[in-house]
Amino acid sequence: MMINKKYPVIDRLISVLDKFKDFFPYLIQPLILDLAICYWKIQNNIDEAIKYFLQAVEINPEARCLTSYFDFMNITENRNIFNILEKIIIPKINDPHSRFRENTVQRIHKLKEYTDNYYASQDLFTTQNAFTQLQNDN
Repeated sequence: MMINKKYPVIDRLISVLDKFKDFFPYLIQPLILDLAICYWKIQNNIDEAIKYFLQAVEINPEARCLTSYFDFMNITENRNIFNILEKIIIPKINDPHSRFRENTVQRIHKLKEYTDNYYASQDLFTTQNAFTQLQNDN
């Protein structure tokens, strides 16, 4: 699905978020992810994308929308936000051609912590499942 670059999707998302800012944060978490994706993919504005990725993750780092995100620009693909952060967004801090504001660098480090915690919990879950399977087999 192609996004019409002339359509002000970011402005619309910001407007919707502004209207619903007093709702339960978990209800707007997917919209914040949409905004992060738009800044990243449409405007190639990594600073703003990182800001909104962090805002979304901080609402609830265990939310299902982070590990099973349907990108509205490609609704057939189910994505894990932590994979995007680890493989694409966070490595940009080491890109010699990228110049980030100090607050963006701090946000990247926070996102790295959340990402590391996510993968550590996945490793623990896998280990626990293997141990349970071993116990059941005996």
